[in-house]
Amino acid sequence: MTIRQIFCTVADLIADMEKPGGDEARLYDAIKTACNELQKEFGIGWFIPVTQTTKLRGSGEKWFYPNPPVLSLTGSILNDTDTLVENTDYVFMRRSWDDGPYIGVEALADGNLSTWRDTDPDSVQIPCRAGLYERSEDTEANVADASGQTSSQPTLKVSNGGRVSPGMVLKIENEQQLVTGWGDPTTNVTTINMASGLTATDTELTVADASLVNVGEIIRLEFAQSRVADRRTSANKLLLVRGWNNTQSKAHANATQVDVYRTVNVERAINGTTAAAHALNTDIYRYLPPPDVNFLVRQIATLMINKARGNYAGKSASADGETVFYHDVFPRYEIERIKQNYWVMMA
Repeated sequence: MTIRQIFCTVADLIADMEKPGGDEARLYDAIKTACNELQKEFGIGWFIPVTQTTKLRGSGEKWFYPNPPVLSLTGSILNDTDTLVENTDYVFMRRSWDDGPYIGVEALADGNLSTWRDTDPDSVQIPCRAGLYERSEDTEANVADASGQTSSQPTLKVSNGGRVSPGMVLKIENEQQLVTGWGDPTTNVTTINMASGLTATDTELTVADASLVNVGEIIRLEFAQSRVADRRTSANKLLLVRGWNNTQSKAHANATQVDVYRTVNVERAINGTTAAAHALNTDIYRYLPPPDVNFLVRQIATLMINKARGNYAGKSASADGETVFYHDVFPRYEIERIKQNYWVMMA
């Protein structure tokens, strides 16, 4: 099973920047490092659900505290003789927090529950989505591969590249896919429609049809990348952030083709899910981490990036140069405080 727990996207970091830009691959590397370190801090810090069969030893009591905790069932609970435990024979206790796991499971007095109280290993088997949080939302993008996405395809074409970002865990039907970066752009989506062309410093681009490009998408003009900050379709104008992904702003002639990045590289079948084929126009959802965990990763990743820009000095001076401030990349107080928000009893 491939476990991938990423709690922040490149788009999240970019949204925090006063002047958006930079190298998306480098931002994603910082996010991965921050998330990996937090996993060590939290232990089982699964804020993206993992599909598995949780097997646990009976406690000798009627109360069970699965480890990791259960978010939702994906099948029937079995005892150690593979006997179905009827859903009238147990009850899940209340959830720990909104969108969080159940506190535990209570075996009721009636029913065939002897093995629930048996202390043999694996006497209880619970097929479930496990972890500390389960929340998803519609990206408002769809599968755009003409023949659909095959079960072995390491890329995914989407209908709107502005709605996905590296670091995003996608939910397509029952499969989870991690967006790891951008693939090749879709070529010649539209063309420049400016008699004198686009200068190296222009931020407003007129195209043949602005409705074919979405806000938030990355476009390519020859070898130069820009991000679409806004658009006015009535005038076929796009407002650009030039020099995206450390590419050089340059002049481009009229009728230059506009390529748009809508294909992402993905890691398939993560977190216990199974790779499957997905048809054209299938809705794409994304998993959301808790807001405080997302904020913590953004904070750590940003500190790491800023520290790297300062040659890893880990310090900065005040405007007058008299005071030196030292920065901890991993803010201990914030980490410990947020860890307390997600404490659960486990077997």
